[in-house]
Amino acid sequence: MSRYLLKYILLPLAIWVSSGTCPALFGGIALAQDIKPWSGFGIEANAIGGKVYKHEKKFTLPIPALTTGLDIDLLLHTYGKKEWEQRRRYPTIGIGFAYINYGIDSIYGRCFGIYPNIIVPLWRGKNLEWTLRMGDGIGYVTKTFRRIAPVDTINVAIGSHINDFAMFLTDLRYHINQHWDMQLGAGMTHISDGSFHKPNLGINMMSGHIGVRYSPVTSRPVHIVRKQEPLKNRWLVQVRGSMAYVASYTPGGPLYPVYLASGYVSR
Repeated sequence: MSRYLLKYILLPLAIWVSSGTCPALFGGIALAQDIKPWSGFGIEANAIGGKVYKHEKKFTLPIPALTTGLDIDLLLHTYGKKEWEQRRRYPTIGIGFAYINYGIDSIYGRCFGIYPNIIVPLWRGKNLEWTLRMGDGIGYVTKTFRRIAPVDTINVAIGSHINDFAMFLTDLRYHINQHWDMQLGAGMTHISDGSFHKPNLGINMMSGHIGVRYSPVTSRPVHIVRKQEPLKNRWLVQVRGSMAYVASYTPGGPLYPVYLASGYVSR
């Protein structure tokens, strides 16, 4: 589900905002020497509370009453130090660390995730803004489906410890001052191993969160604006080859190689 959300909704939205047609962006003009070190850097922490939901009939696990977690994001609001930052409308990028306690440790276990992310402004006022954060990385899950000791044949959602970890958050953020923000929002978390091991139904969680953000220097660095030459309309040719493994439908069954070749031309 999260892959379709990323491909058809969130990714086009990010491209729309970065194209400069979205009115939510703000900026200014400054010289590089006027920018203080660590401008735009911040640390954000969110307490998470939510619930796992059944996304298909095969998901027969008991649903925990409450799922809790903690999310920490190290982020940087770019200000034009590199040319691409100005061309992409000064995005906010980050690296997130998440901990999730699903609520029934003997079955689900716990998840530790690390994920690069981008924060897109949807609307921005003087002290209030609405944002969207999209991230995808790696998650380690402590409990998986097992037929040998320690046996866990109830967990038909996760077949391996290492999984894809995706997190999508939307926030309503209030800027207290240039150092402190408070945010309240909702989100979705998804883990799956891409059928590298079966079973692989994945675990989806809907949640709400509340947290704070601290920026040691400033959360709103003045943007560096340079005169830019138009990009050339170049022809690009690319060929790719890749290989993966997929498990049979039997839990704990053999792995089979998958090969993929692709190519495209763009301008």
